[in-house]
Amino acid sequence: MLFFNIQRLKETTTPEFEGSYDRINDFFRKIIKLLDRAEQKNVKDTYFRAALDIFKFSEVNGICLGFGEKAPGSGFGAKISKMVLETAYDIVKAGIEDPEFFQLLPLFQDNVGPDRLSDMIATLILPDIQAYTERVNQQLGITINNYPDKLFNNGLLCNPEKGYENTFASDRNIA
Repeated sequence: MLFFNIQRLKETTTPEFEGSYDRINDFFRKIIKLLDRAEQKNVKDTYFRAALDIFKFSEVNGICLGFGEKAPGSGFGAKISKMVLETAYDIVKAGIEDPEFFQLLPLFQDNVGPDRLSDMIATLILPDIQAYTERVNQQLGITINNYPDKLFNNGLLCNPEKGYENTFASDRNIA
């Protein structure tokens, strides 16, 4: 199985991924700010609810990481997201504000392992994954003109092993 290694992203020299580590940290800085302002760890609190609203990670289809075979994986569901954020709330309230610590926080939860952590990372750095794939495809000549019998989506070859699902599809709008 293949999974993302956050530390490798920190040290990468691959142009498309040079900003990935900062992108992940920026996301966790937002979570930390919201949880720091929250007064309670439940959905009745505006700030906790706002953190929960952005802490959503489905499996990104088309990158073929983790354990999934045919069906899309579960990523983080509502229950696991809430559980992770409740723990994060306690940590923020204890004074820890280092975004690097929060990158690994999901691993300290039941039912969260490298597969779900990779889903989270893939969702956060999806634009970087797409840019890298586009560059490599161009270098290798993997284009619709060279492979007219294959299915492409937004200029990227779709994965035939996954039933031609949308390449790099996620239910999250990445900003």
